[in-house]
Amino acid sequence: MDNRNDTVQLNARVPRWQREELNIRKESPSAVITMLLEKYLRGEEDSEFVSVLKSQISILTDQILIKDQQLAAKDKQFEIKDDQISKLQLESAENRKLLADLFEVQNLAFKNYIDYIQTMVDVKGVIGNTKNDTKK
Repeated sequence: MDNRNDTVQLNARVPRWQREELNIRKESPSAVITMLLEKYLRGEEDSEFVSVLKSQISILTDQILIKDQQLAAKDKQFEIKDDQISKLQLESAENRKLLADLFEVQNLAFKNYIDYIQTMVDVKGVIGNTKNDTKK
C-alpha cells in the first residue's frame, strides 16, 4: 500500500509527459508506439519522434519474428510427437496381432496336448484291459 502512495505522490509531482517518458522503458513496444502516435495526433511530436518510432517498430518486429520462430519450433515438436504416436500405435497394433497369434498357437498346443493325453489314456486303457483280460 505504501508503494501505491509513493506512486501517487510521484505522479502528482511529475508532469504527465515526463511520466510517459519515464514509462517508455517499462512499456511494451506496442504501448510505446501507441503513445507516440497519440502524441503525434495531438501535435506533440518532437525531433526524435521518427527515430524512436522506427526503433520501437523494429523491436516489435523482432519480437514477432522470435514468437514466429518459437511457434514454428513448437509445430515441429508436435509433428515429431504425432509421428511418435503414429509409430507407437503401429507397434501396438503389431503387438496385438503377435499376441493374438501367440494365443492361437498356445490354444493349438494345448488342444494337441489334450489329444495326446486322451490318446495315452485310451492306449493305456486298451493295454490295461488287455493285461487284465490275460490275467483272468
